[in-house]
Amino acid sequence: MGRNNNSLKWKIDISKKVEILIKDLKDEDPLYRERAAEILGEIGDVRAIEPLIEALKDWYDKAQEKAVKALVKIREPAVEYLIQALKDKDISVRKSAVKALGLIGNSRAVEPLKEALKDEDSGFREEVEIALSKIGDSQVVEPLIQSPKDNDQAAKGFAIIGKLAVEHLIQALKDKDISVRTRAIKELGMIGDSRAVEPLKEALKDKDWNVKENAAWALGEIGDTRAIEPLVQYLKNEYFEGFSIAPDALDKLGWKPINDEDKVYYFLEKKAYKELIILGEPAVELFSQALKRKDSYRRLRIIEALFKIDDLRTFKFLVKMLLDEDSDVRKEAAEFLRIQGWEPENDTDKAYYFIAMKKWNELIRLGEPAVEPLIWALKDADYSVQWEIVEVLGKIGDERAVEPLIQLLKGELDVRKNPEVEDLGYWEPEFEFQERIAEAIGKIGGTKAVELLIQELGNVSVEEWIAMSLRDIPDPRAVEPLIQTLEKGEYRALKYAAEALGKIGDVRAIKPLIQTLRAPDVDIYLKVFDALESFGKLAVEPLIQALKDKDPNVQSGAVLILISIGDSSATERLIQLIKDKDRDVRIQAIHALEIGDERAVKPLIEALKDEDNIVRKVVASTLGKIGGSRAVEALIEALKDDDFEVRIKAMEALENIGDVKAVESLNKTLKDENEEVCKAAKKALEKIKKKNS
Repeated sequence: MGRNNNSLKWKIDISKKVEILIKDLKDEDPLYRERAAEILGEIGDVRAIEPLIEALKDWYDKAQEKAVKALVKIREPAVEYLIQALKDKDISVRKSAVKALGLIGNSRAVEPLKEALKDEDSGFREEVEIALSKIGDSQVVEPLIQSPKDNDQAAKGFAIIGKLAVEHLIQALKDKDISVRTRAIKELGMIGDSRAVEPLKEALKDKDWNVKENAAWALGEIGDTRAIEPLVQYLKNEYFEGFSIAPDALDKLGWKPINDEDKVYYFLEKKAYKELIILGEPAVELFSQALKRKDSYRRLRIIEALFKIDDLRTFKFLVKMLLDEDSDVRKEAAEFLRIQGWEPENDTDKAYYFIAMKKWNELIRLGEPAVEPLIWALKDADYSVQWEIVEVLGKIGDERAVEPLIQLLKGELDVRKNPEVEDLGYWEPEFEFQERIAEAIGKIGGTKAVELLIQELGNVSVEEWIAMSLRDIPDPRAVEPLIQTLEKGEYRALKYAAEALGKIGDVRAIKPLIQTLRAPDVDIYLKVFDALESFGKLAVEPLIQALKDKDPNVQSGAVLILISIGDSSATERLIQLIKDKDRDVRIQAIHALEIGDERAVKPLIEALKDEDNIVRKVVASTLGKIGGSRAVEALIEALKDDDFEVRIKAMEALENIGDVKAVESLNKTLKDENEEVCKAAKKALEKIKKKNS
């Protein structure tokens, strides 16, 4: 009886202990929280599940880890709660739940975990992959294969699932997604099942080089001799983007090259140059065939090998390689020839040698004989090489380069678009490069250049740069096409077209240029301004007419250009416009009279009586800029204007002129009923006194 009582007391104590420990999970002291989670796991009471799930949010990582371990120890009862936790907003809770479900290994978690693979967080998806691989259920194979992240830890999980995964993985080799195929191959290599050999042999023919290389690795790992023949063919015939893993795979299969051809490719990939030297003549013979291939990596390795092999025929091969499409291959070949003391026999050979060595100044000195080789090299896939060649052709200045440079500007010489050339991806010339090409064409100049450029001026994709080139080759034949460019309003081409027309100086361009003042872009506006200003007197009448334009940008631009030109012949026409019915026209004409012609003073004084207060304000400001005694008297009279803003403008104008005759009248305005007028009068008086002290 006493024993039973002790047992009851023990149960009561455990129950209280659990309650205390659950409270401790929220204690301020992280060490208390860590210890509570650990003990609750040892007790295994289901009442602790929800508090432990909540503890997964703990900022203290050790307490969080203990909570995960505790839930794993509780096992099956915790599964449903952990599945629910997969939807928690807190990423740390989701990750901890995934980890716990993987360690518990219950198949009920598979479907929720498969769904969790859609989560946006890549780190979370990796945890899910690891958890699924640990569960070891055949249901997890498909979602792991299709998972977007190529995670080695998850891949290793297939070794746990083993043969269950093989058929699924073989099917995945046909997937459209490269990452899915690559992952499947890696996993088949780790599992090592011979059923994968035939499908992996087929994978050696995949379009993607990384897929093929992984297939070669996997075949080596599986160790089945059926893979030897396809691996040897792959080694000899494949286009490589780097050193291949195929020789290492063949080593694992115990294969040794027997015939000369196999030896050359095997030793070449292994960088076994001593063996190639021993092989001697057959190696050189086979190199001549390999040099014709489009594989630049293979060609580079051949050059590296030729450094080691002493054979007179190597010169013949290397001179040919100065014409290789790849700049790195050309550079290596030229460097080898230099070390061996080889010298070009003629100017053409010199040009190709200098291009290969990237001796751009030597090419400029060589001049005309270098042009055709440089045009050939414009097709180089190396952007930096193209950049330098454009500069060199511009400095040499031979008209033969114009057409190819225009083709390059249009992207027609981009070898990366050619399917027969290495797949380097599409490249669109950058802004700075297109600008460089346009500048080079402008430097070359000439009749042929102008003709070709005019033909391309309507091409929207390059119109900006064509106009830029024409700017540097001022030619009257380009006037009408450039005017059409202005009228078309292609934003990027406007500023260069305006500059070009300004340099040509044909009066046909004046009116179209004035209309281009409508452009909202400041840079374009300034270029048009400069172009019109360069016409001088020839632009005056059209600019005066532009004062009546309804567009404020055109009006204000015309005024500023007239002021900048400063031609007195415009005065009479502007004086007439002071009386125009349109207020805006009157205002712009008054602004334009700032050119400072004394003939404008009397009409401006009369305009101080204009019925429109805004006009009177502009007149006051303009008289302040022209100056003179007549202007001072009129402005003193304007201090009595009914409109306080006109009075203030008159004070500012008098301040600008600085004549002491205005002091007495300004003193009287210090008592003006308008506070702003008083302030303006005080400021004007101070400036005039200072100016005359």
